[in-house]
Amino acid sequence: GIGQIAYAGDAFVVAPLTDDSNTVANLVDALEPSIMPAAGNDTGRAIDLGVKLVRQAGLREGEIVLVADTAGKDAIEAATRAHAAGVRVSALGIGTTQGAPISMTGGGFLKDSAGNISMPRLDAGALAAVASAGDGRYATYSSDAQDLDSVLDDLRPRAAGDAMAVDAQTARFLDRG
Repeated sequence: GIGQIAYAGDAFVVAPLTDDSNTVANLVDALEPSIMPAAGNDTGRAIDLGVKLVRQAGLREGEIVLVADTAGKDAIEAATRAHAAGVRVSALGIGTTQGAPISMTGGGFLKDSAGNISMPRLDAGALAAVASAGDGRYATYSSDAQDLDSVLDDLRPRAAGDAMAVDAQTARFLDRG
């Protein structure tokens, strides 16, 4: 199954674990900073919430792929906890080291708390450290599939019963719109 968590100053479940990957993929387009109620970068909370989703589904093991430009201060500790709990944490870095403004759907650019245009920069070192602590891999986003191949190609093969506890469940969402 696949799920989705969005985070900034706090973390929120966008989609719980499901086998309906198309619905989860469609939700990505709706994500942008303005939908988050609190600014910030609580990467650790997002990782902890990811582990919680894996456990709630009845899974013994899982994989978290963090998609971000940098990592919050408690992310390494959270990735270490996740790895100890059987959940591997990898990271896909988005952005450039020079930074760039983030355009908003309604026009304009994302601003910081002082009203200045925010220029987030890729911190590959911080993300790689989180992936290392989580026994995962780090890759920087690329326009082809090399980034995902690098992050996902080392996933441990599992027999269907190996990762699932007896009562493992996922939900399939139906688009009735």
